[in-house]
Parts: sequence; C-alpha cells; structure tokens
Amino acid sequence: MPAKKKVKSKRLRGENNERARVWNRTEGHCHLCSARLKWDDKWHIDHLVPRHSGGPDEDWNLLPACTFCNGIKKSAVTYKMRRVLMYGRYCLDEATRRGESEHGATIYECVEKRVKALRDKSKKRPAHVHLWKYTPRKK
Repeated sequence: MPAKKKVKSKRLRGENNERARVWNRTEGHCHLCSARLKWDDKWHIDHLVPRHSGGPDEDWNLLPACTFCNGIKKSAVTYKMRRVLMYGRYCLDEATRRGESEHGATIYECVEKRVKALRDKSKKRPAHVHLWKYTPRKK
C-alpha cells in the first residue's frame, strides 16, 4: 500500500503570491501594532474574522501580523485587540510618567495592588504546587 503524502493546507503553506498580496496591503507593517515587518523574518497571515468564527481564507479577511501580536490575539476579534494594545500603550506611557501624571500614578497604584494580590494568592497555595521550584535538576 503506497504511503499517503501529507498535504499542507494553503493557510500553512502560505504561497508567495498570497503572502505578497497580504504584505502589500499594509506595506509590510503589523496591522495590530504597526511594527515594521521584514519580508524574510517570521510573520503571520492573520484573519480579521477568526477562522473559528467562520472567517474565510479570502483576501479581504487576511492581513500581516507580527508573531507577538498574533500570539496574543489568538482568536480575538481584531478591533478588540487593537483597543487592548492602544490602552496598554497609553497606560504604560502614563505609568512611566507617574511623577508628572495624575493618571499615571493611579494606574501604577492599581497595577501594584493587582501584583500584590496575585503574590498573596500564590503564597496561599498548597505546598505541592511550589514543589517544582525546589526539585533538584539533573546535571
């Protein structure tokens, strides 16, 4: 019986002409964070309407995305992801200027409270959860 060849889907294979069309749509920028993408580096073809929501592999639904943004986005709707990135960037800028900015000080305090709460929560976990930290490694 002859061995069956594994056929990669068009989506995974990323034909060069398709990649070029997608690339040209944003002139080589990630459509989420606007970072400049290099043609030879790793970048993804992202679906505006996620495939699991019925989004097709048609030109209007495909845009380039850097690996970082596409990894974070997963199956979120694009406009929501753009807002997350926009607010995240704004909050980071404000928090860095917390001495000069009233909003920055508030954001910084909120984040510090959240980090402290998560640390306290992790301390309350049973000992077996932290065991991996103390397990000796093979040399």
